[in-house]
Amino acid sequence: MTKSAVDYQQNADSIFNQLQYIWTEFEKNDPLVWGSEIWRKANTMDSVLRYWEQPLTSNEQKQKAVGLLTDGWQFYLSKKTAGWWVDDFGWVAMFAMNMFDLLSGPNAPALPFNAEEMLSEAQYCHERMLDNLDQQSGGIYNIHDSHKERRRNTITNSLFWTLSTRLGKTNSKYAEYADKWYAWLLSGTWNGNAPQNWGFLNDLNIARETALGAAEPSLHNKEWFWSGDQGCVLAALMYYGMFRRAEQPTLNKIALNLVNGCLLAGAPFFDQQSILHESDFPDNFNNDFADYPNDYATGKGVLLRHFVGFAPSVAGVDITILKTRFCATADAVWNTREKYDQVVRDWNPSAGPQGEKGPTDGLMLWPQVLQTGGLDATIAALKILRETKSDKA
Repeated sequence: MTKSAVDYQQNADSIFNQLQYIWTEFEKNDPLVWGSEIWRKANTMDSVLRYWEQPLTSNEQKQKAVGLLTDGWQFYLSKKTAGWWVDDFGWVAMFAMNMFDLLSGPNAPALPFNAEEMLSEAQYCHERMLDNLDQQSGGIYNIHDSHKERRRNTITNSLFWTLSTRLGKTNSKYAEYADKWYAWLLSGTWNGNAPQNWGFLNDLNIARETALGAAEPSLHNKEWFWSGDQGCVLAALMYYGMFRRAEQPTLNKIALNLVNGCLLAGAPFFDQQSILHESDFPDNFNNDFADYPNDYATGKGVLLRHFVGFAPSVAGVDITILKTRFCATADAVWNTREKYDQVVRDWNPSAGPQGEKGPTDGLMLWPQVLQTGGLDATIAALKILRETKSDKA
């Protein structure tokens, strides 16, 4: 069935309404959900902000979204000195910077948030991340007090690079870090496979979870990758390209290879029906790593949110393929939903990796995590149709 932007907006409204119910009635006060880490909440807030921004979102729905965002921000302020994972501060900072940009624009909306507070908190998050800098060879370690793992993974460093770039537009101190990160990332080769090279991208131009050149021991497969990294790396490339125009040709080439690698039908993320799945690495589903499966269940939404925001601006990207992938995925999200419009993890059970089929022994996937990914997927279809002036998918 052919769908229009209005159809996707209606689906987004229904998915958001269930997300709001989960947030306020089911998970808000559950310490297992909100008391351990803040990044999933910040990720949901960024998704909800994108929903709020859509021109077809009604004033009534916008008010609901503002209530959720206000609640989430107050939660962060009450917990910000806790010992989060380092990348958690990057996720909070992305929401803060997105809200800052919105409130600082020429047509700033009347929202119960303060632009200067948002900027100040983003700077605070930058400081918290910088505490974990490798002073000798570069990169930010992702560390948590209660875990022994210690590695300079891609998500932490792409978020830090983006944050430094965005703060650097008005402050040379942060611009210096953005430039250092660009030099660090290019200190080897983006596709390097030798030990001395960072090797952020594999032979398919997919961003690895941790670069090959990171010397610290890892519990994980060195070739492991997941969907969320792809979106955040693309954002980092594009933000820096807008900041340092002279570097755009190099950055656009990397970004185009990354986008095309991700959009391949059949592998590694989109199936032959153009529906998005998580990559089939066991670490994306393995319950041996505490609540990590809940982390990686967010990845598809993160990819779609950033791809719809940045991929159309990459020179050489096929917009028709983007539209096909986004709309097919949004349709699959809606067609596989459960009672009360609850989104599931596997959006095309006939084609996805085995680990995505459903909970493994002892694995709990939080409804809020899944609902956020479904909202991102639906907004991606809505946004690509509206911004390409396509009446229907």
